[in-house]
Amino acid sequence: MPFARVASGVQIYGDAWTWWSQAAGRYARGNRPRVGAVIAFARQQRLPLGHVAVISRVVEDRVAMITHAN
Repeated sequence: MPFARVASGVQIYGDAWTWWSQAAGRYARGNRPRVGAVIAFARQQRLPLGHVAVISRVVEDRVAMITHAN
């Protein structure tokens, strides 16, 4: 998650699955990808802490490229 903070400028800490709720009232949230925005993935069995990535390119309405680190 340090990568996502550096790449996006979003200063949220903690498990990735909490980032969406933590962003409420601090950062704009939405459902349309924008370059530089953070995408927060929900936790699931294979990702118990969730995952965050940064939108690096919007290709078309339903296709975006992300950059992330693990």
